[in-house]
Amino acid sequence: MFTTPDGRALSVAPAAVSHIIADGDQTVLLLLDGTEERLCDPFPLAAEKLRLSRGDALAGATDGIISIGAARHQLRNLLAIVSALISQALDGDRPALEAGREIAARVAMLTRIADLMLQPHAQFSDLDTLVRVALAEGGTGRIRIKGPPLPIASANGAALALALHELEVHALSSGALTVREGYVEVRWEVSALDEPYLWLQWAERDGPRHRSPLPDGLGKRLLLTATPRRLRGQADIQELPSGLIWSLHAPVAALRA
Repeated sequence: MFTTPDGRALSVAPAAVSHIIADGDQTVLLLLDGTEERLCDPFPLAAEKLRLSRGDALAGATDGIISIGAARHQLRNLLAIVSALISQALDGDRPALEAGREIAARVAMLTRIADLMLQPHAQFSDLDTLVRVALAEGGTGRIRIKGPPLPIASANGAALALALHELEVHALSSGALTVREGYVEVRWEVSALDEPYLWLQWAERDGPRHRSPLPDGLGKRLLLTATPRRLRGQADIQELPSGLIWSLHAPVAALRA
């Protein structure tokens, strides 16, 4: 039995709850019928009454639990990224329509990433899942993704997703994905050194013979400066006859920070 802030006694069946949300010293239940109920009970007590163990609830083992504080933090990170994108895209003498389209494409990709980040228990996402969400436009079968499971913090995931999005846009406009036989390999490995490092590579294969190199601008800065700086790593670009290759080296600890 629960108590609401207006003094009502409330009985809720666990099967009727879709989400249980911590909000300060109270708890919000989102119900399957589309309604919600605010409880006076703190989150651990509410989880216990719903027959969720405290450990499971706090560890994220029960579907549908997300901290409002964590959600606010993740949204602030995303909004900061959007603000920076808008400022940089509008910097210079580019036509407003071109800049607007660039901003819209990036914001659409960030919306997909936000859906992933704001899933219950989304302090971390799996790198494979994040890569597939970020590269949703390339088409199944044309972008081959391979790598071991690796948790990545949501805020750092957004930065990496932006870099991958830039590479995908370039491949679709003037790289390997402009020809039928072209494809992209995205693969990563984790070193077994004292301090584990991630090595991630985007490699275009069988692209057109004559193609435009990656232009200077926001996209290139994201790939060579902003993303590796965020992940405390290094990145480089190679323009080879077979296509563009982007490599990233970063400490695994930075991905999880």
